[in-house]
Amino acid sequence: CRSALPTASLVSFVSLLSQLTSHIIFNGIVDQSTLPNPMSNHSINNIDVTKIVESDVARWSCVVFCIAENLRWLSKLPIDIHI
Repeated sequence: CRSALPTASLVSFVSLLSQLTSHIIFNGIVDQSTLPNPMSNHSINNIDVTKIVESDVARWSCVVFCIAENLRWLSKLPIDIHI
């Protein structure tokens, strides 16, 4: 198992989650201001995940926490929405 795999996986996951939330917001399903942590394809809560070194446990922990908050936000959206 490569040591960089978890980092690369989290970077990819942030990108995919950002695309999903952008789609939901763009289609007017919810207001952007309700998203707990703003995202882009390479950042969450103004943390650029492509620039975090793998050994920076504090920043990665913050990223994982922000991902969890945004996933919780997604889980609470009305279940009858069509993405």
